[in-house]
Amino acid sequence: AQGNKDYTTKALYYIDQIQSANVYTSNIKERVNKKIEFGSTISVAKTSVQVAVAEGVVSELIGLLTQFIMKYHHNTGLNIEKVYSISHFNDEIQESSYNYQ
Repeated sequence: AQGNKDYTTKALYYIDQIQSANVYTSNIKERVNKKIEFGSTISVAKTSVQVAVAEGVVSELIGLLTQFIMKYHHNTGLNIEKVYSISHFNDEIQESSYNYQ
């Protein structure tokens, strides 16, 4: 009896659950997806800022972003006054850069 071993097989249906999307709850999936979206968006935004600064078109980028915010701000609770102050700040930057030239 020492050399003989008995093996039994069991259904491995639970492995599908471990390897599939069932591991994560929908809340965790949503949170992870939002983090991925946020990270990707920040990466594109940073690159856009770098390009705008290098090309001297920061005001154009701010204008595009302001238009985007104005179009989609309704369900976000954003303070619209901040959008206007960013535009105003941009005008002040342009005026001060003319004074240095």
